[in-house]
Amino acid sequence: NSENSNAKQDKRNLEKKSDLSFVYDASAIDDDGNNDMSTSTSDYVVVKETRGPLTSQSFAESDCWGNQPLLIRNAFQQDDVVDVGGWPTLEEIAELACDEEAESRIITHKEGEDTSYSLQLGPFEEEDIQTLFSGDTTNANMHDDEDNGDNLRWTLLVNDVDRFLPSVSDWISNSFSFLPNWRRDDGQISIADEGGAIGKHVDNYDVFLVQTSGIKEWSVGQQKIDLVEEDELLLPDLDVRILRKIETTGTKSFVLYPGDVLYLPPRVTHEGVALSDQCATLSVGCRAPSAAEMMVRVAEVMSSSLTGAAAQRYEDPDMLRSLLKHNQCKQGEITMEAKYRAKKLLQEALSEILDNEDKFDEWFGKISTESKRARYSEYPMPLTSSSEEEYDDTIDLDKDLSVWDSPETAVSAFLQGDGCFYQAEGIVFAYSSHPASSNSDTHRLFVNGLCWEVSSSVQIDVIANERCLTLDSFLGHENGNICDNTRLLLEDLITRGLLYGSHDD
Repeated sequence: NSENSNAKQDKRNLEKKSDLSFVYDASAIDDDGNNDMSTSTSDYVVVKETRGPLTSQSFAESDCWGNQPLLIRNAFQQDDVVDVGGWPTLEEIAELACDEEAESRIITHKEGEDTSYSLQLGPFEEEDIQTLFSGDTTNANMHDDEDNGDNLRWTLLVNDVDRFLPSVSDWISNSFSFLPNWRRDDGQISIADEGGAIGKHVDNYDVFLVQTSGIKEWSVGQQKIDLVEEDELLLPDLDVRILRKIETTGTKSFVLYPGDVLYLPPRVTHEGVALSDQCATLSVGCRAPSAAEMMVRVAEVMSSSLTGAAAQRYEDPDMLRSLLKHNQCKQGEITMEAKYRAKKLLQEALSEILDNEDKFDEWFGKISTESKRARYSEYPMPLTSSSEEEYDDTIDLDKDLSVWDSPETAVSAFLQGDGCFYQAEGIVFAYSSHPASSNSDTHRLFVNGLCWEVSSSVQIDVIANERCLTLDSFLGHENGNICDNTRLLLEDLITRGLLYGSHDD
């Protein structure tokens, strides 16, 4: 164990001493911790490395988006982020893991055995999580009868932490403002004990891996792999998608410390292994719908159509003319004419959506903002008369916007400069810069799969762009004043629970 610890410490020291142009290869360090740099650097995958802070400008200038991994040292200052609650605490993670509304899971494995990975889905019991965090896997309910848990390494993952923790949602929105709302997915937190990992895998989307506590070593693959290659490398009979480790040149390893960020484009293999206990990584992933997924959604729209080309059925009015002409009937044949008619029918139905800018604008805005995950309860919670009755009617609503009398009252107070409105956590706001109709003065706001068509005087760009809406947000806009239609839209969003009020601005 002491030899392994020394080897790990040597790796950390080597990484810390590296300059911006040098990236070490973990395979060049032998079991005794000795550095063998005989491997040719021409075998290395090109992974850029830079230093923070991470800003929209610095990331854009890296030219890595979508094509090249990027390691950003000191992208964020840990103390600054902790002060604003930007990263989940251990207590918050433990609480969410036990919440039936949260999506949590524990992945365990025996160190050095890739075929031992196992998955447990939450919610979990509080005592099991506390036992897990204490390092006693023998008493946690994570192993079968044949294994007492002595050799298990674990990783706890919780999705949608930004939906449950407003401060985390604020931090992600501010820190990754260069990502369009509709392209940004959830914030996922993972925490592991030393040796904990979720195995070598590949993602279908861009991801930013933010080290929030502890130390983790990431191994990044040489090149992107496609779906066929991924399928061929998958280890069989496992609950999780783990890839076989094969000998490849150029695999890079990096040790990340709190505040470091590793950006990975889609389809790059990677594996993270915790080098310390309470090792936490916040993953900020991106939405990336496939063509097949979008085709399914187009088909859903078409299947519910009562009019238009999608509602038409196959017809062949001249079918019997061929029989009269050739004086024969080939009952088993699908003719060229039949295939042509079927193809034309399908093309016309697809064209009604894909070639119609107005219909495509509405369709794409809706699917791009809808929730990707099933909610076990009604979220966001709409403002209803029953919920209003639960509030204490002695509270001064003019001074406390977190308690609603009505959307009208809330907006009136807001217009007097009292408090602010927040976008509901985990809800996507977006707008289309393309007019809803080329002959009209209307534009579209999309929120959580819903669509509002409004006039250009309504400041939908402010509503969609700002996580926190203040009166100054609107007054500083080129349109200046808040028109009646903007006010009505704000009231509707509040009624649906898509906006909520707060004094914290």
